[in-house]
This record gives sequence, C-alpha cells and structure tokens, in this order.
Amino acid sequence: MHSKVTYHQQVSYCGKPRCRKCREGKGHGPYWYAYKTEGGRTTRTYIGKELPPAARAEMEGVPSSPTIQSSEFEHTAIRIYVLGQFRLERRSRADWLTVTDSAWQHQRVRALLGCLVSSTGRKLGREQIMYALWPDADTETAASRLDRAVYSLRQLFEPGRSRLAASLLSTEREVLVLAEQEQLWIDADAFERLLTRAHASDDPGEKERLLEEAAMLYGGPFLPEERKIEWTLARRESLQRSWIGLLLELSDLRIDRQAAKDAIEPLDRLLAIDPTNEAAVQRLMLLMAQLGRRGEALRAYKRLAMVLKEEYRIAPLPETRALYDAVRSGSPGNVNKAMALAQAASVGGERRIEPQAMHVPVALQIGRSNQTPLVGREEELELLRALLEETEQIAHFKLLGHKKSTSLLFDTQHRPQSMLLMGDVGIGKTRLAEEISREAKQKGWTVAWSRVYAQEGSIAYRLWTEILRKAMAQGTRHLQEISKHPQVFQPLSVLLPELHDYFPQNSYSHEFSPEREQLLLWEAALKLLVLVSEGAPLLIALDDLQWADSSSCELLAYLARRVHGHPIVIVGTCRDNEIAPEHVLRGLLTDLQREHAVETISLAPLTDEQIATLISHILPTVKVPTIRERAAGNPFFAEELARTVDAQAQLNGHNGSSSELAQNLPDTITAVLDLRLERLSAACRRLLSKAAVLGGPFRFQIINEMEAMTPGSDEDLVLELLEEALHSGMLTEEGTGSRVTYHFWHPLLINHLYEGLSAARRASLHRRAADILRRFCQGHEEEEASAAITTHLVRGGGDEQLIIRYAEMAGNHSYSLSSYTEAEKYYRIALEYLEANISARADVEVQLRRADLLEVLGDCTRIQGKYEVARKFFEESLNAHRKRAQKNGRDLVQEAQLQAMLLCEIGRAWYDTNNHAKALECYLQSEQMLLEAGVEKGPVWATIRLRQSYVYWREGNYDEAHNKVQQSLELFQQSLDAQKIPIEKNTRLTRIRRTLLGDSVDLGRMNVLLGAIEVCYGHGREALKYYTAALALFEQHECLREIAITCCDLGDIYLRQAEYSRAQAALRRSLNLAERIGDIPLMSFVYGNIGMLDIRLGNLEDAELGFRNSITTAERIDNSASASLWYACLAIVLREQGKLSDTIKPFCKALTIGRARHLDPYVGFALIALGNLRIAQALEVNHDKREHGNKEMAHMLTRARSALRRALALGESTLR
Repeated sequence: MHSKVTYHQQVSYCGKPRCRKCREGKGHGPYWYAYKTEGGRTTRTYIGKELPPAARAEMEGVPSSPTIQSSEFEHTAIRIYVLGQFRLERRSRADWLTVTDSAWQHQRVRALLGCLVSSTGRKLGREQIMYALWPDADTETAASRLDRAVYSLRQLFEPGRSRLAASLLSTEREVLVLAEQEQLWIDADAFERLLTRAHASDDPGEKERLLEEAAMLYGGPFLPEERKIEWTLARRESLQRSWIGLLLELSDLRIDRQAAKDAIEPLDRLLAIDPTNEAAVQRLMLLMAQLGRRGEALRAYKRLAMVLKEEYRIAPLPETRALYDAVRSGSPGNVNKAMALAQAASVGGERRIEPQAMHVPVALQIGRSNQTPLVGREEELELLRALLEETEQIAHFKLLGHKKSTSLLFDTQHRPQSMLLMGDVGIGKTRLAEEISREAKQKGWTVAWSRVYAQEGSIAYRLWTEILRKAMAQGTRHLQEISKHPQVFQPLSVLLPELHDYFPQNSYSHEFSPEREQLLLWEAALKLLVLVSEGAPLLIALDDLQWADSSSCELLAYLARRVHGHPIVIVGTCRDNEIAPEHVLRGLLTDLQREHAVETISLAPLTDEQIATLISHILPTVKVPTIRERAAGNPFFAEELARTVDAQAQLNGHNGSSSELAQNLPDTITAVLDLRLERLSAACRRLLSKAAVLGGPFRFQIINEMEAMTPGSDEDLVLELLEEALHSGMLTEEGTGSRVTYHFWHPLLINHLYEGLSAARRASLHRRAADILRRFCQGHEEEEASAAITTHLVRGGGDEQLIIRYAEMAGNHSYSLSSYTEAEKYYRIALEYLEANISARADVEVQLRRADLLEVLGDCTRIQGKYEVARKFFEESLNAHRKRAQKNGRDLVQEAQLQAMLLCEIGRAWYDTNNHAKALECYLQSEQMLLEAGVEKGPVWATIRLRQSYVYWREGNYDEAHNKVQQSLELFQQSLDAQKIPIEKNTRLTRIRRTLLGDSVDLGRMNVLLGAIEVCYGHGREALKYYTAALALFEQHECLREIAITCCDLGDIYLRQAEYSRAQAALRRSLNLAERIGDIPLMSFVYGNIGMLDIRLGNLEDAELGFRNSITTAERIDNSASASLWYACLAIVLREQGKLSDTIKPFCKALTIGRARHLDPYVGFALIALGNLRIAQALEVNHDKREHGNKEMAHMLTRARSALRRALALGESTLR
C-alpha cells in the first residue's frame, strides 16, 4: 500500500439479462482496483485480475494480529480471528497472509464460517445451517446456496490445490466439520484454552502470564457483525463473561503482589465496556483509596450510582455503599473492613447488570475513565448546550410535520450546526467534547465518536468511516432503508465493504468520472446521517481534526454546509497551531467561517483559581501553587503533574515540597512534548535547546550570539530556524524592530528541553549566556538582567565575585519592586558565596557587607511571615555590627542608632509571634543603648515608641497605645523638620536606613496605627481620616506593602459602615498586592475580611471558605493571633448556616489560642460570639418544644449570660 493508494478486489455485474454469471450471482472477476487520493479527491483505476508484483508485496506485508507462540502454529494452515473482527489468514511458507479474495467478501461464505466456529465441537448439520442462514428459502434453494458456500470456503482455505481442502472442512454424512485447532486455529478457542490453563495453574506468576496472553487475544465481542444466529449470540455472551472474569482475576493477582497501579488497568478496560460491574467498581475504589486518590474513588462510586439509577432504576449494593462511606471517612481500617465484607458478600453470587446489547460495545461510557469534573469551561459548555437545544427544536418541528417552514426558518437564520473547539494540546478540547456528548446521550441523542491519529493522516476518509459505521449500527431500520435504495447508498460500499451484503446482486452499476463518484459518495454519506437523525437527533464528535486526511476534511465541509434543517450537530476538536500550512483544512475553515457554516471556539488557558480547583482533590492546598505555576493554565499538564507529585509523596512518606517532588516530568507529558518536537528539524531542536538554557523569554540578539559558535551558522539561518519554530507553534513572538522577544509555547517545554542536555553542556551554555548578557545589558538593563545573569553564573560555575555582585544587584532590584520572595532568593545566594570566601581577618567593608545582607534578609523574611527566621537574621546582623564597633571606634552615635533599630526589629519579630514580654524587653534595651550613646531624640526614639504602641494596642490598652503613638508622631515630625537632604524615591536603602535618615513614609505608618486605635474606640469616621491620609502618603511614595495594609484596613471600615461595594474594591486591591509581594500574614487578614464581607452579603458558603483560607494561611506561618480571630469568625458563619454542632471546635480553638497568648480583645470577641451561639441554641430548643425543653433552654441562656459577662469583664479591665 502506498502512502495514499489502496487496493480492493471487486466483483462487477454487467446487468445483461442473458448473462448466466450475473443471474447466478457470481458476477465477473473479481478485478483489482486502485483507489488513489490526490489533492483531496479519490480516483479509481482498473488494474485487472492480478496485482502488480510491487503492489502485491506491499499488500502481503501488512502485519497480522498479535499471536501467542510460533510453535503453536507449526502444523496450522489457517488462522481465523473472530474476537472483535472477522479475518482469515492463510499460511504462505513461513509467512501469514490476510485473505482478501473476492469470495471472502460474500456474505453467505462468511455466515457459513461464522456458524461453524460458533458451534460446539466445530460441527453443524446441513439442515441446521440452512435454517439458520436462509429460513425463508425453500430446501432446494437453501441447499444450492450452502453447496456454493462450502465450495467457496474450501477454495479460500487452500486455493492452490486441485482437490479442495476437504481435510479442513469435511463432510460426515449430513454434518459439516471444521478441522481441529492444530490445523485450523481460531483465536476464540485459543482464548478459552489459555483460561483453562490459567485456572489449572497454582503458580501466581504463571497464572498472571497466561491471563495476560488471553487478554491480548480478546480484541472485542465474538463475531461482531453477526446479530441474528442464536448460538453465535450465546457464545458471544459466554466469551464476554469469561473475559470479564479474566479482567477481575488479573486485577486481583496484581493486587496480591502489591502492584496497585497495574491492577487499575484491567478494571478501566472492564468499566469502559460494562460500567455497571460493581465488583470492578469496588476494586477500583479500594485501589484509588490505597493510592491516596480518594476523590477519584468517590467519583467512581457516583458514576456507578448514576448509571444504575438512570438505566435500571436500582441502587448500588449495600456492600458497595459501605465501601464508599469508608473511603469518604478516610480511614484505611474502615476501607479494608468494608472491602472484606464486599468480597464475602460476593462469594454466594455477584449481582451483575447485563447490558441489553452485550454483543455491541456499550455506549454508556463516553470518553476516558476516572476523569475529574469539568472546571472553567462553563461559557463554552453553555454555547454547546444552546446549539443542542436549537437543533432539538428542529427535530420537534419535523415531528409536527413542518418540514418546509422549519427548513426555511433555519436557512434564513443560518445558525451554524457545526462547532470546532480550537486550542493547544491538553487545553481541554476533547474533555469538553466528551462532556457535551455525555449530556447529549442522557437526553436521548445518538452520539457517534471518531478520532484520527497522526499516523492515519494518509488514509482516505479514515475519520468518517468509523462515524458512518457507528451510525449504521444504531438499528436494523437503517439497514432496511439502505437495502431498499441501493442506487443511493451503493457508493458507501467503498468505505463500508459490509454493505455489499445488503445490495442485490444485480445492483445498479455504472462507471462515472472520479469527480462524479466523489459527489455520489458524499451525497450517500449525507443521506445516511439524515436517515439516522430521523430516529433521534445525531451528535457527531470528530477528535483531532488536524491529523485528518484531505478527503475527510472535504467531506466535513460538504456536510457542514448541508446539515441545516436536520437534527444533526457536528462538534470537532482541532489544534489550530499544528495544522500544516499546506493542509487543506486551513483553506476550508476560512471558507466555512465566511459562509457561516461553522463556528469556532478558542479555549483559553484556565486561571490560577480554576487550576487550583481542578487539582485540589489530588493534592493538599499547600502544594497547589507550585503545580499551578508549572502548568500555566493547561489542565492536562496540571493533572498529570499533580498525580506525579501525589504518587512521589506517597512513596516518600509526604516528605519534601511539591517543587522537589515534581522535577522529572511524567511520561505522559514527555510523550506529548516529544511528539511535537519530532516534527522539527534537528537544527531547530538544537536552537530551542539553547534557548531553553536562557530559562524564559529571549531576544533575537541573545539567541543569535548563543548560536554564533555553531559551525555554518549565520543570522539568516537563525531567523529561518526561529520561523520554523514559530510556524510549528513552539514559539510565539511579540514586539517590533530590534525589540522582538520570543516566548516558549509552554514553560514545561523549557524544562523538557533543558533536561535533555548533558550536565557539561548545560554548564557551558550557562557560562556563555552570562557573558552575552553582561555584554549586551548595560546601565538600567543590567539591573533588570541581573537575576538572569546570576542564575547563569551559578548554574555554570562562574566566578564567585561576579556571582556575589550580580546576586546582590538582583536582590536590590527585586526589593525595590516589593518582590520580597525573589529578593530573599538572591540575597541568600549573595550571602552564601560571600560567607564561603570570607575569612576571620576580612576587612571591615566585607564584614559590613555581610551585616547589610543579613539585615535585608531579615526584612524580606519578616514580611513573608517567617518570623523566627527573620529574628535570627537580625540577631546575626546585630552581632556583626557589635564586632565592627569593637574594632572601629568611629561613628559611635550612628552605630548605636543602627544597633537600636536592629533591636527594634528583633522585638518586632517577637511581637509577631505574640511574645509581648520579649518584645518590650528588646525595646527597653534599645532605649538604654541610645541613652548610653547620648541620643535623646530622633527617628529611632520615634520607632521605639511606635513599636511599644503596637504592643499596648494588641493587649487592649488603647489609651496607653494612643499616648505612645502621639509621642512617636512628635518625635518623627521633629526629625523631619531637621532633615536637610530629602531621600530620593529610588534610593537603594533598607527600611531601617530610610528611617534613620528621616523617612516621611513613617508618618503614614503612624496614621495607620492611629486609625486602628480609633476603630477600637468605635470612632469609624476619625479612623477613616487617618487611613485616607496614610494611603495618600503611601501612594505618593509607591510603597506597595503599606498600600496593601491600608486598603485592608479601609475595607474593614467600609464593612462597618455597610458600604459593601467600596469594601470589596479595597479588599480586592489589598489581596492582589499582598499576593504580588508575597505578604502571607496580610493575605490571612484579607481572606478573613473578605469572609466578613460575604457574611454581610449573605454568601455564607463563600464566607466559610474565606475564613478557612485565612486560618490555613495564618497557621502556615504560625500567626496564632489572627488564627484566634478567624476561628471565632468561622464559628459565627457556621452558626448562621445552622451547623450548630460544628461550631464548638472553632470556638474552643479561638478561646484556647487567645488565652494562651493573652489576646484579651480576641478572647472577648470569641466570648461574645459564643454567647450568641448559646442564645441561638436556646431558641432552637424552644422552637422544637422538646420534653424538658424549658429546663434545657434555661441552661443554655445561663451559659450565654456567663460567656457575655466574661467578655464584659475583659472589656472593663482593658479600659481600666
């Protein structure tokens, strides 16, 4: 077979009345024809009775189906495959050739052989065969037909012998007998023999091997084309039951040897055919639970329950329900116990629902098994649903007899009934098509699926052959209609040879031009689909259209233009960036869109929130961000990465972060990336590998320099390779002129290309990239490129002094942008290399540089909520300054102020961990240090008073807090008045250094605290003034973190004033900034305030989610103060939802944390909420009017009064 040429044998009929061969049904020939496809058009060429040698060699080179053992066929002359197919193979010396003789295409010959292989002992009486095959024919006619069929079959078995193969098909009196398995091998018999040997074996390994061989043989239902003969149907069901038992037994064997993942594969195969098999569902749930994939286990049960309810109106077995409850509880002991009960219950007999048409693959299972819920495609799904609803209206009108008016109406509106889902690989096109197909199936639609693979792009009409075959299989009525109109449907026999049996032998035949033949074929396909849609609306799903051959694409265009007015919908999926430029589909799509015959939907990447929702059932929340970042909105990549991380975590005992556990890409993702890379030239792949070393977006000048050392490379060649990558969709470009930047299609492609390089080559390329960037980036560009230069120097083993320089520069640049996570990363690199090269006798400047790095690292980590780490950094920086002061006695006043500020930061770290005593102790040490140095005023004193004010505010001593902050305000104002040189906005200084120089931003920080104190007093308007003034000051100086904090406080004020829209805007702004700069403590508070907003708006479920997020974030950084507050709020929202029994635990948590940390305001808040809960419980008792209700209600009210009195006492003590 050539790339686009296929060969077929056909018997022709002249139709002349005197022609004996035509009257007897033998016809002329058979003759060979060549079908060739060029430019999307198929032509037929007559060859003759014999094929040319080259063509025959190619025909005979078609690989046969998998065999068992070569020794088994030593004496075999014929092989018959009846499982999932009906194929005959004949021995030719050492090779096996598929029988393609014209006699094999005759229905009576195939039916005869089917009867014989279906019967017990491979033998049947002549009368039995005649009655089964020709029940309406008289005895003489039936006998004549049987004789001709026997003759043809013997000729097929051994065509070269003068005396035909009576040994393979013998006649004993009136009984036809097939030869034994050794001479005439049948896959169904081999399948049963393997099962018998497996069941007789006591060796588990040998048994599993035999079962696997048997499973390979079972290619599908026994004789799938036969639908009438009783003994064929009976054996089909028997073999299918054996196959089901085989899969369950194979899964059990793999479970016994602890191969849980391998045990899932046979269960998936079984459930794809029989989704109601509860034994398989039970095993699948157990395996998923053992692998930590509880969400998938629960969905497997729900899918079973849904199918049983919708199709059979029954519920799952009690044992299956018990297993579901055990999995949901999360207890391994409960799961094992429930599974043992289920297995014990199945000993006496297992309930099994037999599908109504077991001989045909069950159509209930559309798509892949164990899928996650569809996330983030609500709009696209609604468009598809609307298309189905409009098409159903067409069917409704036709049922009422309004064919003409309906057709006119819809032609006028001209709404396309074909929709193509476009997007990258893994973006969710097929998943969306499967979802709408399942919904259509549930609504009574006929659904026909077809998928084409890259290797099948040269097979003419490959995409539609499967669709047409599935459409025909919907009922016998369609076959009857086809047989009544042979002139209309005969062209389809080119694609569906089985249709020959439904046409009369003297069917109309005429030679047409290739163009006319193609048109007749398309018209027949359209009429067949319309015929099927008259019984039920028809949904046609075409997957991966980018691989389709040109003939299939042209037929798609033909049908898309002509399905208007018929209840037919075509849904296709296509990777638009992988359509070859010369592919016929490109031009057709343009024409169809212009004609409004097709509508396209481009699927965008999912948002971070949608990706988090998608994988939340697989991974804990803490591991989601890393996967979300690497997946870059691609749902397939996200799920595969999450499953890999989950599997590795199970293997390693949940040790390590998600970034550490998912360095190696899963094989599924690697296969997708390799498939795309294989279509590129070797030079282009090499260029992309070098670009991957750059780590992200790159400019032309950089990659041109990277490629300059390649022999024979020049600028034009680099441009050609880049254009090749752009056309293949591996790269995208933006910008114009000399500022063109190239981006990789997906971040995981960078990782994959990078991992394909050797370690030595990576290091060499990193060093070259660092040199190129240092040469090209000067001035401000050098600061922007410093992070990339640092990465290349570190990975390439560059000069250590250069690493220190550029790492510090990158840290400063990130710090100025309020990107504290990135800043910490580069400061740590600089500190690591500096300490590795520092000596005990290092000069003062090196020691000072180390102290400065420690100081700025403390600032970065404190903002991220790493309070213990930050305190250690500040302590190390303080010790370094003390050693420097001992060696150098100059600038004692300035050094004392700097050390006092460091002590304040250490105290602040203690304050953040709610150790107020330690914090006040540090502030007192700062005061003593300043007094010893003779410093009695200035910004350091103002800072000390400000920090002391925060301690008193948190403890509820608002008057003292107000006094301290007023003192701080006066001291700051004095130092600002005395300031001679203003601080420039872009000066690279830490917050401590800016405060020492007199930073006006500190005034804004004081206004924030004054606003917080006014809020505690209940003075909302005064607080709003302070916050507004602080926000203006922060915005003037572009202080992102302070802006975020102030917006959070403003949101709280607006909440109190019931200005919910303004509150929402302020809180959203705060959350966006907090996420951007990585301020985790602030994120905790913003989540909580958004939860309070949802309570006010009545969104109680969203409020509960917000409070749980705030608690999770607070506990992640050990911020017990905010955790206490949000636990109390969580209890409130649970109470509002009526979940009174669930509120006790959050209240206990809030009170326990608040009392342990002496957080009286938070304890009081929790006590007030607890009092309200007791009142609600008392009212509930009264409403239910239980026995002894008055006594219980009085008890609840007493407890409410006690809680409220304790809260009041705490408030009064605070005021005193």
